[in-house]
Amino acid sequence: MIDTAFWLKSTEPFDLRWAYYELLTHDINSMDSGSAIPSTSKEAFYAMPVLIPPLETQKVIAATLGALDDKIESNRRTIKLIDEVVRARFDRDFDVEQVGDGIAIAELVGINPRRKLARGEQATYLGMSSLPEFSPVVLEWEERAFGSGQKFINGDVLMARITPCLENGKTAIVDMLGEGEVGWGSTEYVVLSPRGEFSTPWLYALTRHEVVREWAIRRMTGSSGRRRFQASGFGEYCIRKPDPAGLAAFNAFAVPMFRKVTQARDEMKSLMRLRDALLPELLSGRTSVPVGDVLL
Repeated sequence: MIDTAFWLKSTEPFDLRWAYYELLTHDINSMDSGSAIPSTSKEAFYAMPVLIPPLETQKVIAATLGALDDKIESNRRTIKLIDEVVRARFDRDFDVEQVGDGIAIAELVGINPRRKLARGEQATYLGMSSLPEFSPVVLEWEERAFGSGQKFINGDVLMARITPCLENGKTAIVDMLGEGEVGWGSTEYVVLSPRGEFSTPWLYALTRHEVVREWAIRRMTGSSGRRRFQASGFGEYCIRKPDPAGLAAFNAFAVPMFRKVTQARDEMKSLMRLRDALLPELLSGRTSVPVGDVLL
């Protein structure tokens, strides 16, 4: 055990998973020791009052919250698996190596297309911190008055263009907006829009492809720490034009798969809201789950 971590040992039997959830209800980060290196005060942690219910109640609470967490994790694995399968199919079916006599990516899809939002208009906002690393789905967004930033609609693909976000794989699909709704976010996004048979899954797999990503990283310009990829580079990156039949087959496979990704994400968010609402209620004793009625 490292000297910057605590471990628990009970003087009487208790459910370890219940203890985990109990600690989540306490603001342990606020127990700062005041040292130059931020750390939790051992004295404050030891003095923290904890309501310990009977062991059987602990097990019911842990099983209830654990069932929700297990389902959330199952959905995460489903999303990751679909992501990997779709990208593997893309890698098998399409050659996206740069060639001199090919067609520019910017001629196949939209790059930073014009979208309309009035300044001050309330709209869905997606900040850079919410853009996932190496995953197609966004989990967090909010409403903000439009100021300055890239605008996008459902089906667009967002790719971070600034260091270290580009290197860290920040790329995702926009799928959280309503019909006809325009969202907005960081100025440091490149927005790629599907066109014709060049679908959202195709675009996403393209921007996640190792060859394309490494090329974009090499193309970054600017001072150290503020290096950026310029979206105009997609007007110079040429590939062999994909076969229409191959595109149709890929879309028939990938589009339904990515619908499942959106469904899994939406279910995850619902389960996370339920878990977060139940957590303080169950741990405080304000709400109870009868034995035998554990969520499955």
